[in-house]
Amino acid sequence: MSKIFIAGLAAVILAALILILKPVWPSDALTLKPDMAQAAATTIAALATIALILERALAVLNDLIFVQQDTAIRQKLTVARLAMPPAPAALVPGMAPAALAAHAAAVQAHADARAAIAPMVAEAVAHDKQREQMRLLLGFVASFLISAAGVRTLSTLVTDTSLSGLAEGVDIMLTAGLLAGGSNALAKLVQVILEGANQKLTNLRTAP
Repeated sequence: MSKIFIAGLAAVILAALILILKPVWPSDALTLKPDMAQAAATTIAALATIALILERALAVLNDLIFVQQDTAIRQKLTVARLAMPPAPAALVPGMAPAALAAHAAAVQAHADARAAIAPMVAEAVAHDKQREQMRLLLGFVASFLISAAGVRTLSTLVTDTSLSGLAEGVDIMLTAGLLAGGSNALAKLVQVILEGANQKLTNLRTAP
C-alpha cells in the first residue's frame, strides 16, 4: 500500500474514533459571530503575519540542514546549463549540404546536452521535494506548539471563546494546519521568485 493510502486510512480511522468517543467529550454547538466577515478578515491577517514569520524561521532551519547538498546540486546544474550549446536556428530552404550537415550536428549536440542535464534536473527536483517534506514536518510541529501556546482560529470566530475540550483540540489542530500550510505556500512563492531570478542571471551569462 502506498504512503498516501495509509495516511488517508489513518485519518479516516482517527475521525471515526473521534465520532465514537464524542459523547465522552461533551461539546455544545458553537455560535458564529454575526460580523463573521470582519472577524474572519482579522483572523486571516493575524495568521498570515505569523505564517510569514514562521516561514522565515523555517527557511533558516532548512538552509542549515540542506545548505551543503543544495549548494553542490545548484552549482553543478548551473555549470551544466552554462556549458549547454544554444539551440540551433531553424532550417532555411536552399541551404548548402555543408550547412545542413553543420545544422544537424548542432541539433545533435543540443539534444545530447539536454540529455546529459536531465539527471541533474531530476536530482534537483528530488532535493526540492525532500526540502519541502522537511519544511512541512518542521512547520507543523512549530505551528502545533504556537497554537498550543494560545494562537487560535476557531475561538476568534465564535461568540463563546471558552471552548470545550474537543472544540479546543480541534481549534489547535486547525490553527496548526493553517499556519503550516500558509508558511509552506509562502516558501514556494519565495522559491519561484528566486528561481526566476537565477534563470534570468543564467540567461544573461549565456547571452551572446
